[in-house]
Amino acid sequence: MSNKALSTDSYSLRLKSGVRRFREFTMNSMIPQIQFANHLKAISDNFKETSKKHPEMSMAAEMLNGAFDKLFTEHLSLDDEENIWVDSVPELVFGAYYSWAYSYFLASSCLSDIGYMVGRRSIEFACYLSKIVGNNKRAQLWMDKSLDEKQRREFNLQFSVPKAYLADKYDHLHHLLLFHDHVSEYAVHGNMAALLKKSKGDSSYTYSFQDDPKGVSISAGLTVIIGKKIIDALIKDLHGHLVEEDNMKQYISIVNDQVQKARLESASIQYQGRIPREIIDSIINHNTDAINEHFVELKAKCSK
Repeated sequence: MSNKALSTDSYSLRLKSGVRRFREFTMNSMIPQIQFANHLKAISDNFKETSKKHPEMSMAAEMLNGAFDKLFTEHLSLDDEENIWVDSVPELVFGAYYSWAYSYFLASSCLSDIGYMVGRRSIEFACYLSKIVGNNKRAQLWMDKSLDEKQRREFNLQFSVPKAYLADKYDHLHHLLLFHDHVSEYAVHGNMAALLKKSKGDSSYTYSFQDDPKGVSISAGLTVIIGKKIIDALIKDLHGHLVEEDNMKQYISIVNDQVQKARLESASIQYQGRIPREIIDSIINHNTDAINEHFVELKAKCSK
């Protein structure tokens, strides 16, 4: 057998032959059974099915979407061009808005973990806004946080969620901090918890890209509640910087009524039409005792 090196032509023929075999192998063996088009169709179908089966929740989400839109397009009053923080507010409001909108869309499409991840970012935008309104120094820090390591460390010190928002003056954000903390464990990082709703629970390593649709009333319902808390926080922090603020608050009161209907609908599905009396009372009376207890635990965890 000759040790002579392969000629260029010979090499090209072998390469082409290899490419041809690879393509044949790809066509026969490597195209997945479920292609991207199927995934996209499933997402769309799931969203439509959720809207049909959960009309009160769907209406609440649409009204919250309208509230965010009104806040951003009609009610912001930011005419003071001399202040740096003024330029940051529209960006933060829009960031909270579109992140929440996609959070709901994904959660109601049986992709709760990814939806929660985007919802977590929506909360961060709302938290950042709470510190930036009226504060040029913090606004500049938010804009410059990626310039160097010193700026990044200072930003993390002043804006870190949840640690930087545990004080009483941020009490309107406390429920959002609990959700942020929960999602950090459940959906953001590569933990086993992130796969719980994707596993079929048997020994054959069978997984689904999408959650069991039976749980969508809980995941999408929670996203609706988060949306309500975010819009309430934005309005509180932007007090004095809104046009026709009373009209905005009046619209929000109507949204709140619809969110309550959505919560009752979700509870009815969860308890198969037999909602415990204490759950009904808690929803109607806006009881937050359990949430407050969890927040005390969060503060203790953050102080360690």
